[in-house]
Amino acid sequence: MSMPGIVLLIALYARTGPNIFAAMSVFGLLIALSFFRLVRSIVLGVRNELYVDAAKVVGLSDLRIVGRHVLRAVRAPVITQSAFVLVCVRLSGSTQDARTGWSAGRAISWRG
Repeated sequence: MSMPGIVLLIALYARTGPNIFAAMSVFGLLIALSFFRLVRSIVLGVRNELYVDAAKVVGLSDLRIVGRHVLRAVRAPVITQSAFVLVCVRLSGSTQDARTGWSAGRAISWRG
């Protein structure tokens, strides 16, 4: 993720014009990659914890260990990241009007 997402979206806009589907697809891919990196780093950290090793020794299945220990560790950071992304989308939607040209015709907005 060495290239900022806004630079990629501006280049896409210059290439395709006001194509909201392409822009949202690229934006969704960028957001999904950040969630993937977050979850992966948390899972790699939890995998080395003593309570996961103890659960393996006791004989719990991998599915039960993931459900009981890993998902609990991943839940709070994913909720925090989701809230941050939704706030950013909400704020960027309020500044989207005349500057981008995407709101010509049908305006897609979460402003209500």
